Amino acid sequence: MKAFLRSARRSFQVLGAFFKLGFQQEMSYPLNFFSSQFGTLLPVFIFFFVSKLVDRPNYFAFVLLGLVAARFLDTGTRAFSLEIDTAINRGWLEMFLVEPVRWRLLPVSMVPWRVVQGLVGAALMAAIGFALGARIRTDQLGFAIAILGFALIAGLAIGTISASLKVLAKQGDPVLLIYGVFVQIFSGVFFPVDTLPSGIRWISWLLPHTYAISALREATLPVGSEALTSLGLGPSFLALFGFSILMFPFSLWLYGKALEYGRKLGVLGGY
Repeated sequence: MKAFLRSARRSFQVLGAFFKLGFQQEMSYPLNFFSSQFGTLLPVFIFFFVSKLVDRPNYFAFVLLGLVAARFLDTGTRAFSLEIDTAINRGWLEMFLVEPVRWRLLPVSMVPWRVVQGLVGAALMAAIGFALGARIRTDQLGFAIAILGFALIAGLAIGTISASLKVLAKQGDPVLLIYGVFVQIFSGVFFPVDTLPSGIRWISWLLPHTYAISALREATLPVGSEALTSLGLGPSFLALFGFSILMFPFSLWLYGKALEYGRKLGVLGGY
């Protein structure tokens, strides 16, 4: 028990140290931080005016929830890959690996600041949307937020798989590039999945984003609004729970193997 508590305390210390490092780096360039947050608000204004041209009830709230969920979840998907980029380019990765920190703890420890950034961006988008007239109900909001938590874990797993390749390849990110395109087209951010041709609609159900966006809409859109699917909160939760418990351990295992292989080849440093 004491060993477990020591390990847990050490893990929280490592997480806190990386969070502080991320915060200090971001605040060293405050203009970049605020401009990046401001840039995320542009789609909200665009779809506010688009909604005036679309003859569907509460379309603005429909798209707003998709944008908010995608903004938050994309942060989890891309966070570790971006941190690996920074570590490689600045020559930090090898330094991290010789520290008394478990290698498989890094995908969790290095991302908290970027997750907070994503949360701030998503909250700003929601606040602007509500100020522009979007309306939601809140009776099942807590359950929807819990589902988004599991979706974040699934997204982090995808990002860790991508980072495993980036550790070896250094340049290029085909996993996140392809996944990002699929999310924009197939996860229902901008339009219902049911409008996709039936022959390719199955792709939507391979993406954790689809279930997260569906659950958020079904939990918060006012009664009578068009939801994304008729899956229900329970099935969406089970799907994301399955994604998380299967993909996340596999991604950590793959990441550890990539580091071991990269160490043997001598390609972990960025020169």
